[in-house]
Amino acid sequence: MTTATTEKPVLGYPISDRIHVYQDDGKWDEVGQWFMRRNCDLERLYQTTVSLRVDEDGDVDLSMEDWIWIADMLVKDWPGCVFVYTSVEG
Repeated sequence: MTTATTEKPVLGYPISDRIHVYQDDGKWDEVGQWFMRRNCDLERLYQTTVSLRVDEDGDVDLSMEDWIWIADMLVKDWPGCVFVYTSVEG
C-alpha cells in the first residue's frame, strides 16, 4: 500500500469486518443507534458495503499503516457519508 496522507486515521480502527456506507441526510443524531433508523431510510441512504481482511480468528487483519491508507481512501471516495461498522453476523 502507499503512504497515507495523515499520521492518524480519519476513521476509528474497525472493530468488525464490514463497513456499511450511507449518505448523511443530517438525521443520524436523532436516533441512539444506527439500526434504529427506519428500514426505508436505510435502504434509501445505503451506498455500499466494504468487507475488510480478517485473520483465521475472524479479527480484522490490518496494520495501522494499512488502516490509515484505507480510511483516507474511504473518506475521499464517499465524502459526506456515514460509516457504520458491522459484522457478518449483524
